[in-house]
Amino acid sequence: MTDDRRQALRENLRQTRRDLSQDQQTIASQDLFAAVRELDIFTGARRLAFYMPIDGEIDPRLIIDLALAEGKSCFLPVISGTNPEFISFAPFE
Repeated sequence: MTDDRRQALRENLRQTRRDLSQDQQTIASQDLFAAVRELDIFTGARRLAFYMPIDGEIDPRLIIDLALAEGKSCFLPVISGTNPEFISFAPFE
């Protein structure tokens, strides 16, 4: 796949996400939660990396809340320059 084709595909997928209604985004988030919560890789994990949703991305916060409630360590990427780092995440009280 050429770089131009890859970029066009990414933009098309990004626009498709943006076009989802709030209800559709909520359902997608709930479906993701239902799919992930019982996976062995999730239930057995002690440390997990997540993202905060932007630009129509599926919201993983239901999974994050469950992970934190189960005592798992959660991390978020911080991108500065070309080297992303992961920092520990704890919700605001």
